[in-house]
Amino acid sequence: MAIFLWPISWGVVTSFADPKSGAPTLENYAEFFLTPRLQVILLKTVLTAFVVTAACLLVGYPLAYIFARKAFAGKNIALAIIMFPLMESVVVRVYELILFLSPHGILQTSLMNIGWIDKPFFNLYSAEGVILGLTYTYLPFAVLSMIGSIQGINPAFEESARCLGANRLQTFLRVTLPLSMPGIIAGSLLVFAISASSFALPMMLAAQQRFMLTVEIYLQIFYLSNWGIGFALANFLMIVVIAITILCQYLMRRTYA
Repeated sequence: MAIFLWPISWGVVTSFADPKSGAPTLENYAEFFLTPRLQVILLKTVLTAFVVTAACLLVGYPLAYIFARKAFAGKNIALAIIMFPLMESVVVRVYELILFLSPHGILQTSLMNIGWIDKPFFNLYSAEGVILGLTYTYLPFAVLSMIGSIQGINPAFEESARCLGANRLQTFLRVTLPLSMPGIIAGSLLVFAISASSFALPMMLAAQQRFMLTVEIYLQIFYLSNWGIGFALANFLMIVVIAITILCQYLMRRTYA
């Protein structure tokens, strides 16, 4: 426990210290409330994490359902392909995206060469590019969380609903989806937390836009030497992520108790 608690404790102590004298102070936290730009960055970070989470759920649930319930040739190979991003460094994944999707990447260059487009249609070095990259990177976490939940549903429940007159859509909405909700919640919280705290991908794709709080923390500490403000921002991000996680768990217990 000390290995995990010591860095957090040191960061909390540093965030309350004056950068010059080292005396206790609240100036670092006051800086956040007095600087609208920092508040906007925190809001954009949370919104980005929510969008990435929603995208992972929309893409991941159908994939998880197929892998959990359907038998087809090459199933293990297809699952390995989806899990492949977990086997690579985040930096390698970013360069893969740059090679394929950047304005001068393989896809857009090929489309321009054959005359389908006149100019690049997608800017990877933007907020949209970061969202795409985070979705590609963290989709396996959502899929893995939901596969186990869907596999744990007894098929007899769905068959009983069909026998009672429910069609496929009604069976899914009233039986399969509610019973798989624990996996959906678990995958959502995991993807949200790691998306909000992601650093390497936003730094490599959109560092100049500074819309992710992790990038701002890095710049405050290593470029501006504002250790107190940097750790104060890190604490704000940690508090927001923990608060949202606790809220979701509370709502899940209240709904499915």
